[in-house]
Amino acid sequence: MADGELQTTTTRRRPQNFETPRTKSTRPEPRQHEGARRRSLAASLAELFLVVAWFYLCDRWHAFPIRPRQHDLRSFGLVLSIAAVVANAYESGSGKPSTPPTPPKHEMLGRHQTDEWKGVMQLWILLYHYFNCTETYKVVRLFVASFSWMTGYGNCSYYIRSNDF
Repeated sequence: MADGELQTTTTRRRPQNFETPRTKSTRPEPRQHEGARRRSLAASLAELFLVVAWFYLCDRWHAFPIRPRQHDLRSFGLVLSIAAVVANAYESGSGKPSTPPTPPKHEMLGRHQTDEWKGVMQLWILLYHYFNCTETYKVVRLFVASFSWMTGYGNCSYYIRSNDF
């Protein structure tokens, strides 16, 4: 081979009768995809229109007169007590002892415990608003702050533990 001369490589060509196996594509054809997208957009817009129309109807149509909420501390306590009894029966009625899973040693609060407390706080806040129980206002404010803190703590401990940022 002389200087300045390029060496060419030969490439093998496949025979004419050789066919590569073709796999079926999972992607739909562009026309089918576009039509499905249009239908889903139309369905979404129709659903949005129905929801907005329902809200407008509920806000403007006065079939049921607007009444002030009635303050009822006794009913508030009764419903809260019934919920506590049902929750206790649900936990103890499973046949096996109700022991929450032990949290890892580095956690201050386990997820099972914080989820349970967040559920109790949600129920209390819901009943507070339903029964207009103003005596428990300070407790509800404390529950809102605790709920926010427990949510942040749970998210932070999850991200630290899993490194899933």
